[in-house]
Amino acid sequence: MALAAEVCPIDPRTDHLLGALSGRCRLLSIEPPGRTDRIVGAARASFERTFCARTFERLELHRVEALERLVDEASETGLLVELKSDPGQLGLETLLREISKLTMVRALNIPADLFEHVSPRVVE
Repeated sequence: MALAAEVCPIDPRTDHLLGALSGRCRLLSIEPPGRTDRIVGAARASFERTFCARTFERLELHRVEALERLVDEASETGLLVELKSDPGQLGLETLLREISKLTMVRALNIPADLFEHVSPRVVE
């Protein structure tokens, strides 16, 4: 599937994928299919499975386990929820809380080059 293999790794956003699908149909001089949202969804799902599998292969087992614990602990007070939270109003307390988040992420010891082969759009 060209969308999953060629377009998603560059920019997996829906509008970009729809544009690529439309452009491909124009290039082939064919009418776009009826349920483009399903085609885009299937392409994105295929890409995400491949992306996750490749990322998993690049991680050592203890790092995978640490990430799994991070997700398992995702409750109202879990680390993942805290990492995703809005920092709030600028101030010393906010700065210290953000430094604490950074320290927790660094403790996971994720390799700095884990996503170097991936487009910044995908990492976003």
